[in-house]
Amino acid sequence: MESMNKIFFLILVIVITSCGSNDHYDIGPHETRLLVVNPSVQKIMDDLEYDIVRVVSLDLPENISTIIPKDIQIVNNRIYILDTEVNKTVFMFDMDGAFISQLGRLGHARNEYIEAPKSFSVDEKTGVAHVYERSSCRVLKFDSEGNFMTFVKLDVCVPGSLVLTESDNYICCFEDQANGGGAQLSLLDKEGGYIKSFLGAPNNSKLSLIGNPIHKDKDKISFFPFMADSVIMFSNDDVEYTIKIDFCGQFVSEETRAKSMEEGTFDPLYQHKGVQFIDQFELTDSLLHVGYAYNLRRSQFVKNLSNNKTYNTTFGPLFKGYSPVCDFFVAEDKLLYFIDEEHVDQLHLNEKDVTSSQVETMRNSSKQAMLDIIDKKYQFPLIMMVKLK
Repeated sequence: MESMNKIFFLILVIVITSCGSNDHYDIGPHETRLLVVNPSVQKIMDDLEYDIVRVVSLDLPENISTIIPKDIQIVNNRIYILDTEVNKTVFMFDMDGAFISQLGRLGHARNEYIEAPKSFSVDEKTGVAHVYERSSCRVLKFDSEGNFMTFVKLDVCVPGSLVLTESDNYICCFEDQANGGGAQLSLLDKEGGYIKSFLGAPNNSKLSLIGNPIHKDKDKISFFPFMADSVIMFSNDDVEYTIKIDFCGQFVSEETRAKSMEEGTFDPLYQHKGVQFIDQFELTDSLLHVGYAYNLRRSQFVKNLSNNKTYNTTFGPLFKGYSPVCDFFVAEDKLLYFIDEEHVDQLHLNEKDVTSSQVETMRNSSKQAMLDIIDKKYQFPLIMMVKLK
């Protein structure tokens, strides 16, 4: 029993339920899988449980000095990086880091964005990238070499983000009732027309989406509803099952969530002692990743689905030795860490707060590839790819 309290695991439970708060929407009969998470238990990897399988230095264009990634995806041996903060576009690189193309830029032409794109999704069958720009409510399409093709106008709503399904439709999530027409999650066709809704919108008009609630890896599409402790999994255009995440009684109460929405502020959530919200969920054939806030600290849970080993950390690295304390992304069987020179400089500054023997211990516990990054033997920025054993 003790191990069950310390290990994250999945239990299959068959129920018929709706994750929505609006009775007018129902995701219908489905299987619910229970993921039990104890945020109080910390478990990090030792050096025998992972490998740094690749370090890819990115060859940025001459006019680009830095990138702040909101999303990183690897599709058809292409690396796509969404930067909504600095460059407000999507960059495409090959697997060696060579720059291929920039998918649009700010402007008012047909192939440009009025504001930063919100999300993107790549069709594995064709290599076409669908980049969503909310301000104009358009999806711009680019071919596998980054050439602009056309755009789709979404004329029924203004999603917060979207992904492409196997049927070439769009699953879209909305920040509020006004933009979603009362829906939080809907299906649109490839021309931007409305097909159906899955989930009612919360009674909220002032709070923005937390994190990026939609994730896609190959045929797996996941969505975590606003302020919820559940995740909806899709098979193509339909709900396949849901995942209920049990944080061992530490997730914020329904009453506190309702108060936040009523007051239009996250303050009630922030005052909660425990798990405040989920802001990242990624599921592939090999890995399951949950990002969440625990006592206002950025926390990460990863499960290796090949052997059911699990790891959890609150405001710290997932593995011993030198490790980038930053957000990462999941693609297929790898964790993707984006590391720039400023990040490495900060790690060196942190060394001033520890003894020389502690620094030596850190180096001895680190993979050689990580030491080469710390010693700046690679060109920055770079993507470090980590594979769990």
